Amino acid sequence: MTNDYGQRQCYKIVLLKKGASWLYNQYLKSKLPMKKEWNGEFTHDKYSQVA
Repeated sequence: MTNDYGQRQCYKIVLLKKGASWLYNQYLKSKLPMKKEWNGEFTHDKYSQVA
């Protein structure tokens, strides 16, 4: 989608505190779809080994 000046129009998504709280609670209740390879832990840590 472009605007009148030929530039591409972009949108910025803003997650508010209320929405973040709702999402987090839904994840804890397992009410949202998760990746098939999800290990069941509720963390954002990408690395489990400490150097």
